[in-house]
Amino acid sequence: MSERLLTGVPGLDSIVGGGLFRDALYLVKGTPGTGKTTIGLQFLIEGAKRGEKCLYLGLSETRGQLALIASSFG
Repeated sequence: MSERLLTGVPGLDSIVGGGLFRDALYLVKGTPGTGKTTIGLQFLIEGAKRGEKCLYLGLSETRGQLALIASSFG
């Protein structure tokens, strides 16, 4: 079985059985404002805390919008 990675999203890891599988592809879909960017950034922050290399690709947020969302995480 593949290793699981913590998402950094409170409560989500327990819902998905201990985190997301490493080397898997996940699609997060929803209408504007449902938290897709927030989940993605929390996942990247968790990975960065663990010393992992992280990359965020966004297609809809401007740099300013993304910076505002990211600043809410400190």
